[in-house]
Amino acid sequence: MGIEFEMCVPNANVQDDSGDGEYDYDMDERADDIDDIIRFFREGEVSNLSSGGADRLRTEMWEQYLDWQSEQIGENLDTDELNDRIRDRLDGDIDFNDMLELAREQWTENNPDENPESKEAEDEIDRMAQTLNEKTLDDMMADTDSR
Repeated sequence: MGIEFEMCVPNANVQDDSGDGEYDYDMDERADDIDDIIRFFREGEVSNLSSGGADRLRTEMWEQYLDWQSEQIGENLDTDELNDRIRDRLDGDIDFNDMLELAREQWTENNPDENPESKEAEDEIDRMAQTLNEKTLDDMMADTDSR
């Protein structure tokens, strides 16, 4: 059994200059995105990363990033809070006046001989409109495309 170690000694002076080039480990660049990383390895002094290899590496790194991002979102997402926020947003998109109009139409069909402007009728129409609004909201929440 054998084992091998490699070691980098910064600022070491070697009298024999016949060896292969060494990586510049003192070079410290900030990478803000995947392209900065690819550029670092493509344009370095001892780079051997081909154009096709760079494209494959970029694609692989991007896919790994998306997987990591999805995992982080899944781990840190409060689904109850998210559903509440979605519900509030969708509720803002529903025109309650439309619900009142629909409820008034339904009430009038069900009670053709009664006055829709009486206090009791208006209260019932308002409750019907709220129920229609909630049903519409529930339907929208169930439809993931609208969410």
